[in-house]
Amino acid sequence: MPIPQVSAKSTRAEIQAAIEAIQHNINILLAELLKLQQPATGAFTYDLYYGLWNNAEVKRLQEFLISKGYLASWLNTGNYYLKTVEAVKAYQTAKGITPVIGRCGPKTRAAINADLGF
Repeated sequence: MPIPQVSAKSTRAEIQAAIEAIQHNINILLAELLKLQQPATGAFTYDLYYGLWNNAEVKRLQEFLISKGYLASWLNTGNYYLKTVEAVKAYQTAKGITPVIGRCGPKTRAAINADLGF
């Protein structure tokens, strides 16, 4: 996404649009980096979190959550947005993981990996 030019005379809306474009580009780069770090099979080895999109590992997480009944079957999009956060929170609650924040961090990954037999 192209980043709009801003200057000292830019409006609040123009600056906000530039910030959103930068955040979008950062998310694209993070998703690409994550693809390079992890194969699409095996144990989950790094954090997954809100805002990731078009990510193979997020899709794998969603497929796991679908298999356990925490996420609707059509939501394996690879995008880590509200429905995935809610599903991860439900999984964390069921597993007694605290804090329940909807991020797939070390404790949640360990529980998922155990459920997957890793």
